[in-house]
Amino acid sequence: MLHSVPSVFAVEDEYQIMLYTDRPAYLWIKIGGRVFNDQITGVMRSATGIRRVTVPQKLLDEAGGYTLCVQPIRSRQSYCTRAYSVTEVEIPFCPVPENGSVSALVVADVHGEEELAV
Repeated sequence: MLHSVPSVFAVEDEYQIMLYTDRPAYLWIKIGGRVFNDQITGVMRSATGIRRVTVPQKLLDEAGGYTLCVQPIRSRQSYCTRAYSVTEVEIPFCPVPENGSVSALVVADVHGEEELAV
């Protein structure tokens, strides 16, 4: 259902935690007793595809990690969608150091030119 570890993007004073689901599911993030839903205008999303949960930067930086909660949808029904049990995954998080010292390696699509990229 989840094909990779979520990616975290810094956007102004927030983080946007993004991931991809290939089956309908509810998805939310827990940080220090607070819950952040994947929602649009107050309605929890459950469609497949790219998913996004926005959280405060300061909260996640101080917590050092978050809990990803996923609840796959069994069947959609009027007024009472049926869902499977919730799976929770603890994910550690290290913010960018305050001195700005970051080392990164980016490997892009090399279009079959592996030797040149190496």
